[in-house]
Amino acid sequence: MRPTGGDDRRRSSAVNLSVSSSLPAALKSLSEIVAILSPRARVAVLSIGDGTLGVLASSGPDPIEEGATLRLPHTDELQRRLAEGPLIVEASDEALPEEVRELFERFRCKRAFVAPLCDSGVTREIVLVDESGGFIDFGEDERRLLCAAVSQLAVALENAVLRARAVKRERMFDSIARLGTVFSSVIDLQRVAAQIVEYAALLLEMPAFVLLFRHEGAVDFTVLAAEGVPAEVSQLKVKPIELATLETGLSGELGTVIPSGDDPESLFARLEQAGLTNMFAEPLVVGGDRLRGVLLGLDRRRLEPSPEERETFHLLAVQAANAIWNAERHEAETAARDEARRELETTGLLLRAADLLAGSLDLAKVLARLMDLVIEATGRSRVVVTRYDAEWQVLIVESTAGLEGVKPGTRIPLDTLSGQVQDSIRDKHSCVVDYESAEMSEAGRDRVEKLRSRLSLSVPLVFKGEVIGNIGLDDPDVRRDFSPREIEVVEGLAAQAAVAIANARLFEQQRDVAELFQHALLALPDRVSGIRFAQAYRAASGVGLVGGDFYDVFEIEHDRIGVTIGDISGKGLDAAVLTSLLKNTLRAHTAERDKTPAAILHLTNEVVYRATRIEQFATVFFGILDRADGGLVYANAGHTAGAIVRNQGAARRLAATGPVIGAFGDVSYHDHEVRLDPGETLFLYTDGLTEARREGEQFGEERLFGLLEGLSDIEPDGVIERMLDQCDAFTGGMLRDDLAIFALRLDT
Repeated sequence: MRPTGGDDRRRSSAVNLSVSSSLPAALKSLSEIVAILSPRARVAVLSIGDGTLGVLASSGPDPIEEGATLRLPHTDELQRRLAEGPLIVEASDEALPEEVRELFERFRCKRAFVAPLCDSGVTREIVLVDESGGFIDFGEDERRLLCAAVSQLAVALENAVLRARAVKRERMFDSIARLGTVFSSVIDLQRVAAQIVEYAALLLEMPAFVLLFRHEGAVDFTVLAAEGVPAEVSQLKVKPIELATLETGLSGELGTVIPSGDDPESLFARLEQAGLTNMFAEPLVVGGDRLRGVLLGLDRRRLEPSPEERETFHLLAVQAANAIWNAERHEAETAARDEARRELETTGLLLRAADLLAGSLDLAKVLARLMDLVIEATGRSRVVVTRYDAEWQVLIVESTAGLEGVKPGTRIPLDTLSGQVQDSIRDKHSCVVDYESAEMSEAGRDRVEKLRSRLSLSVPLVFKGEVIGNIGLDDPDVRRDFSPREIEVVEGLAAQAAVAIANARLFEQQRDVAELFQHALLALPDRVSGIRFAQAYRAASGVGLVGGDFYDVFEIEHDRIGVTIGDISGKGLDAAVLTSLLKNTLRAHTAERDKTPAAILHLTNEVVYRATRIEQFATVFFGILDRADGGLVYANAGHTAGAIVRNQGAARRLAATGPVIGAFGDVSYHDHEVRLDPGETLFLYTDGLTEARREGEQFGEERLFGLLEGLSDIEPDGVIERMLDQCDAFTGGMLRDDLAIFALRLDT
């Protein structure tokens, strides 16, 4: 959706700017916009911080030298002004600090438009527009255009950063998924440890890593592998009491203070002496509660890691724990080839589980896949997955397999379970429960007898250090022991599943909020006297945010009916707020006597223009229908062309008559009048319909109006249904943008 009218070059440059993926590309598009204002204008992106000014990029005639760095110790006044927004700065302004005036003289700058671009808290990037050695003229319209262009530049660069983060995250998790195979292919404990720190350094881009490990039966931890630390560190030992202060029960603990002690030769003292004072600490846990090692990521910088980096570190530690456990067992049982084969199968299962569980945000599908994987890996006949409510201290059944008589939603108080399971939930470790000797309440004992449970395995689902649920499995009436490998497999599946379940629950919550917003914004009366109407809204495929498409129909006095359809720029809460503002403003001004649609859109534009940011706008079709004689007076603010489907089958196009709402102040709109006879249909839609795609082809207006001509004898609900069917058939059910459609007929 784009504003209509205006200079083609300006519009083309604005579009290029909005999709730019790098600073040079975005700057080029911005320069094209600025060149429309003045062919002699130049543009520069500068960075201010730490008493220096750097030239990041520049273009135009006589550009400023890129890469130049200048000392600029006193910029308080300039920073203060920039914090208030864009401004015009003149070199002759005596209020400017002397070094700023000297800077302008060096850049041959007499008058410039200066606007803030990005602020990282350490440096501030700004955009400067001027004429080398000349006085460029900045009128109100030019300032507004420049502000809008700078806003688009900031959004473009932010989008580039987000895309880069998304690519990095995808590569990280793809690498983690492959590491299980890499690690499991090495059965030498020392080589496994070396690969762990090597891959950790590659994935997390930290300068140093240490893997501490405690061999079976040993008291102290030793440095099994290290990278980026002094050589003598590899010979040191660490007592368990020294690790206690790291709180390694928490995943991805950041900024852990290096433990200080009396021994200057201790591991942590040596790390501190090397300047490695910022730390990740992730436990390597096997068997549910056995701490076999700790993976330390070390850095000299005080940087806050992203959530992706935290999660990557945790998943790497999970893979590392499994790999170390495998290698240690291979060292102890070199002749156990069958066990080695089973371990490889286990690794393959966990890798497949990662793909299957991460491949969906549908909670029901995630749970079903989890239970299938558990049954496949263990051969057990019953599995139950529960959600843990810490506030009410209950487990709530979410899904079961092979378990009759227990329905989803069943609440199981924690205090009715065995003491072992209660400890398992509290301490985040697995446990095997023998119900012949387990201590539990009378209610719990009755439940166990009804279910015919004899021996069961309970594995908590832990996400970011918190228990979010539990997996329970057993065979009714059977006492079959759980092997260490079996327990480990389920624990590995639980570690993979906890992330997938947490993500699916979060997605469901976001989707529920989005649906609540959509319902409120798109709600229409069940019936409006004198007309028959139908409508439909479709969200873009895979998007859980509130869209910006809306429609409205409401009664006005004297047999008049208001009809609206619109499309808001953006998505989310901002779009919802602007939708609400538009609908309510239109309705409010419609209540005023003698106001035509054009006048109402003019008043609405003034309200939206003053109340929103410069990059927010909307397209709107608004009409007033006289149900007594079918007269329709309408005005169109940059929206798609509506249509009237005549009784003879022709579809008349209702074109746009004015600019978009909210982009410009003091704009006018024009009224158009048509007549809607009985049996004829008013059809309105948003650009999500005409811009729906199949490969490189759009649905398009020509196809739309051709379809409408064949729907002249169909009621509004049939028109809507036919149009959605045609759109689904064209796109294969995959929409890139939201769409809204509305059809109306007079009662006969």
